[in-house]
Amino acid sequence: MHTGFTFDDGDEFRIVLNAKSTPWTLTDEGHTMMWLSYEDYKFTPARKDIFDRIINSNEVKYEKERISVAFDPSEAGAALNSITHAISQVADLSFLNTDRVANTFVDDMQEAFRSSALGARCAFNENIVTPKGSYRSDIIIDGKVPIVVFGITNVSRCKEAMITMLGLAEAGKEYRFLTILDDELDIPKNERDRLTNRADRSIVGLNDMILNTERFVQMANAGSNTI
Repeated sequence: MHTGFTFDDGDEFRIVLNAKSTPWTLTDEGHTMMWLSYEDYKFTPARKDIFDRIINSNEVKYEKERISVAFDPSEAGAALNSITHAISQVADLSFLNTDRVANTFVDDMQEAFRSSALGARCAFNENIVTPKGSYRSDIIIDGKVPIVVFGITNVSRCKEAMITMLGLAEAGKEYRFLTILDDELDIPKNERDRLTNRADRSIVGLNDMILNTERFVQMANAGSNTI
């Protein structure tokens, strides 16, 4: 059916009515997820959570990559409204691509670690408690000397990482510190310099991040001073 609703590239929403039996059904026949795949979109746990909330809040069903809604014929208008809202909101997830929104950088970084050979040694979003305070981490890699990993996407996260590194050092905790900077990060040079000087190792961008981290982990656990 033609609704007048379109995706950002001009493609019309594909919505098909099945009125052969009651309740009637409207379905996108999987077209929305196919369109999202053209955007090279990848689900992270945080993005999947947003997707699930979209499906639930619009009272539609998602099964076998199809969005659908079953309804009584007298409720056709409300059903069409539900499925068009759901399709529109799911399509908007494309704006959470790493290239478009920096705040998913940490999600993508953590997902890459989970999927890597280091995944079994990683703890995510844990607080490190010391007598002088509690400090947040994005990732802690277990080892002879634990490695605390920070994803840096803006000035605020840069300062937060600095506070954590200084706090843990003052508390006498033995850690190595690894910062992974969004390659589109735009912060003052003095802030960046302070961060990279305090960290044991800094990596820019997600490309080759795991390989470079594995090398860093090997050196840290070997007790190398050249890190």
